[in-house]
Amino acid sequence: AWGGKDQIPDKPIMIGMISSLSPLQYSAEMTGALIEYARHGQANMIGLLMMAGTTGPVTLPGLLALQNAEMLAGIVLSLLVNPEAPVIYGGTSTATDMRTGSLAIGAPELSMIQNATAQMAKFYTLPCRGSGGLTDAHCPDMQAGIESALALTATIMSGTNFILHACGILGSYQSMSFQKFLADEEICAMVRRMLDPIEVTEERLNLDTIKFVGIGNEYLTHPNTLAHCRTEFYQSDVMCRDDFTTWQEKGGKNLPDRLLEKYEKRLQEYRQPDIDPGIEKDLERYIQLQSR
Repeated sequence: AWGGKDQIPDKPIMIGMISSLSPLQYSAEMTGALIEYARHGQANMIGLLMMAGTTGPVTLPGLLALQNAEMLAGIVLSLLVNPEAPVIYGGTSTATDMRTGSLAIGAPELSMIQNATAQMAKFYTLPCRGSGGLTDAHCPDMQAGIESALALTATIMSGTNFILHACGILGSYQSMSFQKFLADEEICAMVRRMLDPIEVTEERLNLDTIKFVGIGNEYLTHPNTLAHCRTEFYQSDVMCRDDFTTWQEKGGKNLPDRLLEKYEKRLQEYRQPDIDPGIEKDLERYIQLQSR
């Protein structure tokens, strides 16, 4: 698809997701993959999911120290193989639910660790991978929304460069939901809007309009409001902002209902992108060989 292995060493076309086997080791499969990707100039995402209290220290500073050591070991190996191969620092370590021993990716500690991990990446001047819309919930309910929104927002606000698993994850990575995928898309769009700087100019300060409207009048019908009302604010196509009566008249649909409608519409509108027939056959043959 890319013209042969000799065409890609200086042109990364994929990222190897390399995870340590905590504590303090890498499996033969991961090490071999890391070396092979680096040898061919492909990017290695050196990360891990350490669980505080089971595969890592129960205290967060201890976990961060161990996590850092494991990631640096992988990064050093990649640089020894090929100093020019790109590397990405970061993981999605989090807490263990000490009542059950299970992974707790919806825990607030995930975001605390993520923030510290991003700071370490900046210390080493490396690009950083972070967590996305993660939850321990098994259906796209309120728990899924709360945990996903907090995790994704904290990750992006930490200055993370590469977001993995941004959309659709349920049940601590064990399943996914198309409805939640669309809900997480909405969270992504909202967070992107939150990152927009507030541009301050003479025109946008709008002091002339403030003086014109004066005390006790309104801005709704002012020409300046009409000029900016369609572009100044983020407009959602799934969130409800109608009053209660209007919402009822439109069918009283909740968010899962609206997401299901959007999901069905997107499936109907999908068009498979064009691909060279020969390359497509080669890719299908490759997938069949790998699945044996």
